[in-house]
Amino acid sequence: MSTVSGDSSIIAHNLVKKYGSVTALDGLNLEVRTGSVLGLLGPNGAGKTSTIEVCEGLRRASSGHVRVLGLDPTKDHRALANEMGVMLQEGGIYPSARPIDVVRQFCGLYGSGKSQYANPQELIDLVGL
Repeated sequence: MSTVSGDSSIIAHNLVKKYGSVTALDGLNLEVRTGSVLGLLGPNGAGKTSTIEVCEGLRRASSGHVRVLGLDPTKDHRALANEMGVMLQEGGIYPSARPIDVVRQFCGLYGSGKSQYANPQELIDLVGL
């Protein structure tokens, strides 16, 4: 895993995202400490999805800086994709799926050697499922 500045997994500084004349993010400053959980709340149009998409590297910030696990989400997207998982608000898993089956499926997406968590049972044990 990449070296993270200080004790933070996500750092955004003066993050701006514009879509034409619409400003979705206007100077967002955010720091998410390693090991913490963050929920983004707000009305439609508040910039929640834009924030996540910039942090994932799916969208490029109009200005400002963001680092996730010490990496630039745009330039280092491939390396970052092997270190993070994202659950979309409309996504989900089958309600009857067993944790080992779901984790096995997602571990298989990355193949052995690309992620430090290639063994599904080790990952389940690590997070206590």
